[in-house]
Amino acid sequence: MYGTRQLWTPLQKVTSLHSQCCYITGTVATDAETDKCRKYNDLFDNYYFQPVAIETTGVYGKSIAPFLGCLTKKLVDISGNPREGQWLHQRLSLAVVRGNTASILTCVQV
Repeated sequence: MYGTRQLWTPLQKVTSLHSQCCYITGTVATDAETDKCRKYNDLFDNYYFQPVAIETTGVYGKSIAPFLGCLTKKLVDISGNPREGQWLHQRLSLAVVRGNTASILTCVQV
């Protein structure tokens, strides 16, 4: 009987990755951060390297949250304005929206 063995196809792999990403928010961003760390591994000796990855839905990667907290605190301390952290998050959100818009507009030919 040939039905006892299941073949693993690329489509099944993509489907299983897609279903995993749908249930765990930030998975794609965290994977992108890991890839960036691997790509820029040579910089760790001379620089402080912080990978930044934000999904198209606006979900941050896991390692960016502590960095943004520290950056927000420094912005507030330097400027003296307690809303500076909120403005940083708004700017990041607008960058994601602009990127999504540019991506859609390149796909749609008017």
